[in-house]
Amino acid sequence: MRIFGVGHAIMDLFVESNGDVLSKLNIDAGSMTLISEEESRNLLNFFSPSRFSSGGSVGNTLAALGKFGTAPTFMGVVASDSFGTAYVEDLVSTGVAFQNLSNAEVNGSTGHCIVVVTEDGQRTMFTNLGSSAKFSDNFDLDEVLGEVGSEEKLVYLEGYLLDSPSGDRTISKVLASDRSDLKVALTLSDFFLVDRHRKRIWEIIRSGRISLLFANEAEILGLCNVESSEVAGKQVSQFVAEVVVTLGERGSIVVAGGELSMTTTEASVVVDTTGAGDLFAAGYLYGKYLGRDLASCCRFGNVCAGEIISHFGARLERDVVSVLV
Repeated sequence: MRIFGVGHAIMDLFVESNGDVLSKLNIDAGSMTLISEEESRNLLNFFSPSRFSSGGSVGNTLAALGKFGTAPTFMGVVASDSFGTAYVEDLVSTGVAFQNLSNAEVNGSTGHCIVVVTEDGQRTMFTNLGSSAKFSDNFDLDEVLGEVGSEEKLVYLEGYLLDSPSGDRTISKVLASDRSDLKVALTLSDFFLVDRHRKRIWEIIRSGRISLLFANEAEILGLCNVESSEVAGKQVSQFVAEVVVTLGERGSIVVAGGELSMTTTEASVVVDTTGAGDLFAAGYLYGKYLGRDLASCCRFGNVCAGEIISHFGARLERDVVSVLV
């Protein structure tokens, strides 16, 4: 299986702070807020980032998959600036190929996210999409994916794409493909995004084109407006072959073929939750890449998520492949 990802190319700028600061800014802890370039400059004058990393939801997932040796391809857009150059170099260093989905040189600033990590390990994000939202309407999906062949291809989409018109159109282009070798996966990305785009997300789900959907408990409950993850998972599974819901320290559930299964996880010390869902997806997709069963895929996801929350940042710091296989 060849894995491709489409997402916002976002340079992550990490800040260590405390909850009082978020209260003063009247920001909900754990949220993702879209900000303008002016607001970004003001926040960067207020905060002092301690580290930088190529990120974005799909970027984080593919960086781990690259380290696992799967040779994935990231499809996104960066500007012709220092952040853009650094983004591509950092991502490529993890074993990921970068495909620019813009037909021309992009001016302005590369997308970036100020990630505020508080003492309880919670991350709150302030995102300026910048050039990352400037997907070309003319890019050739078949040219990126290559010739139709016997090898299965999976395109992994982030829900955050719905926050830009060109991102939504890119989702539509992928869903419209009639390639026999293509499967599509989607992550809901963020509870507040689900609240913003609930109607559109249901349109995408009901299209029947999504084979695999990732969500955390808050996202799936918000999408379905129910109080049980199991009930929500079964609702979505009417249209999606595999529905995967992460439950934090309780593990994860999968609804597939009308059957529900749950996988528990071992407790981890929580230092920073940045990328927990992204790394769960990486572990799960690695299991799919290896052809493992659903329980093993969930176990892989739990291991990767547990490792990533045990330290600062969204990059694996120890070799987990030997643990996974």
